Amino acid sequence: MRYFKTICMVMAADIFALFVGFTLAGSSSAAMKTVSGICGVGILAVILVNYSIVCARKDIKDKAAGAAGTAFLMGASASLPYLVSWAVLALSVRRHFQFYRAHKLINSYFLQILNLIEPDPSSEALSGGELLLMLPLALVPALIACISYLLVRKGLIFTEN
Repeated sequence: MRYFKTICMVMAADIFALFVGFTLAGSSSAAMKTVSGICGVGILAVILVNYSIVCARKDIKDKAAGAAGTAFLMGASASLPYLVSWAVLALSVRRHFQFYRAHKLINSYFLQILNLIEPDPSSEALSGGELLLMLPLALVPALIACISYLLVRKGLIFTEN
């Protein structure tokens, strides 16, 4: 259930980031795009860190074993929506159907970063290099979830006194 909730937290971040992204998208200035990009990733980070803290504190209280395995699975489930979306995007480039616009909406916390990589909403506009450049973004949710969970479990941050 924890891993399903992790995916739900990523989706909640996506919805919130979509709202913020559309609000800030009214301006085409580079400064506003930068602010919007930082806000999107920040929203994802805040929601995932908060959920990781809750899970880690619960595991500490329950004296659960396997912190590294739990952290890895939380990270994998946090990155799963982006990885599935990226795989469909890669297929859309090869099979010539439109998915890039949906990919941006599904992963709206990276909306401005994806716009920097390729602003055209057409899948046909993507090159292989641009597609590969998007793949490392899948590591961001995983790293956020894993690192914050492990730091709390080790008692380095957000410890209860």
